[in-house]
Amino acid sequence: MKYAVTDIGSNTIRLTIYEMKDGHPQVLMKKKSQAGLADYIDQSVMSEEGIWRLIRVLNSFQGIYRFFQVDNNFLFATAAVRNAKNKNTILAKVKEATGLSIDLISGPMEAELGYLGVQSSFNLDTGVHVDIGGGSTEILIHKKGQILYKNSLDEGSLSLYRSNVERIFPTKEEVKAIRILMREKLQDLDMDLENIPYQIVGVGGTIRACNNLCGDLFGREEISYNADSEDHQGIFSMAEVKQVVKGLRKFDPLYVRSVLHICPSRIHTITPGMIILQEVARVFHCKEIFVSNRGVREGYLLWRLNHEGK
Repeated sequence: MKYAVTDIGSNTIRLTIYEMKDGHPQVLMKKKSQAGLADYIDQSVMSEEGIWRLIRVLNSFQGIYRFFQVDNNFLFATAAVRNAKNKNTILAKVKEATGLSIDLISGPMEAELGYLGVQSSFNLDTGVHVDIGGGSTEILIHKKGQILYKNSLDEGSLSLYRSNVERIFPTKEEVKAIRILMREKLQDLDMDLENIPYQIVGVGGTIRACNNLCGDLFGREEISYNADSEDHQGIFSMAEVKQVVKGLRKFDPLYVRSVLHICPSRIHTITPGMIILQEVARVFHCKEIFVSNRGVREGYLLWRLNHEGK
């Protein structure tokens, strides 16, 4: 059977068509639209222009749904829509204009779905799952198949850029301000942590972009340099991330060219995203990040199929 999963995020809207084989989702095609919904939100309200931007993108996907003759069409939205004061109006207008229903998932649920997707192909016994999105950051701690903690921070790479950075790359003072903010946010989380290093598995576009930037800059030729690819796993170090953040802050041509080559659409958000990762890794005493080839979309699909089967 074939399934369409549409992930409506703060910066991008991603459509993935899957076919289930032996209980595992296999990707048939992917399409991404840089909708930038967060740019249409003011004082927690999405403008009419933003709502119609969302509607136009979803209508542009309708032909793909029909071409693949999907058996089920699932759509879910994360931070940009769930945090909007007019979210019910958004959902109603999308339904009226497209015939499509959107499922709003909470931050903690988003963290759990990311974990479920990762575990479908990356079976780590104990560790931390981190997903840095445009408008939120999800953190989940698990041990021996049990979820010990899950939560969502109301800051992501795009929201931090919009609230703290004046130009393309943050200055030294802006980097410091982002770090202070993230440390305060992380301190507010009620996590019972032992003072031991944890293994972090990262999902989502920001962490895949970090992986590919480090591969490009530090010579790991075996890594695919498609920042939006979900067809590989990888690993990079926090020491490498530190060098990239410093290089971009100083506008070093080597690092700027790498971003333009690897992830040009993230040129303004990649540094705030890496700072989030640095601060999360500091909390968990983690020196390396594993990168999953699965994430919240796969987890959402598995969850929906399990939910509907009951």
